[in-house]
Amino acid sequence: MLVDGDDLNEPISDTVRGILDGHFVLDRKLAEQGQFPAINILKSVSRTMNRIVSSEHQETSQQMRSLLATYENNAELIQIGAYKRGSDRSIDQAIQFHPKIQAFLKQGVYEYHTLQESIEKMHLLLQGGHN
Repeated sequence: MLVDGDDLNEPISDTVRGILDGHFVLDRKLAEQGQFPAINILKSVSRTMNRIVSSEHQETSQQMRSLLATYENNAELIQIGAYKRGSDRSIDQAIQFHPKIQAFLKQGVYEYHTLQESIEKMHLLLQGGHN
């Protein structure tokens, strides 16, 4: 459903989100930064994911979401240089993984990966390997 003005809290979109098993939130800011598809992982929800994916996939996805959330919650401090590395281990990890996660989330127009390939790349990325 396309929401006018990106207002996800207006009554119709709020009702539809309450009925559906999940939703993708496209983010104009991400598109402006060159991330395509411009899906905001933190605002998107699947209520059925934990019933249809392996526990390893679920755990890896949650780990990536957690790193993204930690970075986003501290982005302003990080970007203006107010965060001092070593102050918080979880923020340090989020900073370390952020460029790799951003690269993982971008996909070329003619680029295609199977679900299994994507899961493997995500797992490898979070284990410190190369994506």
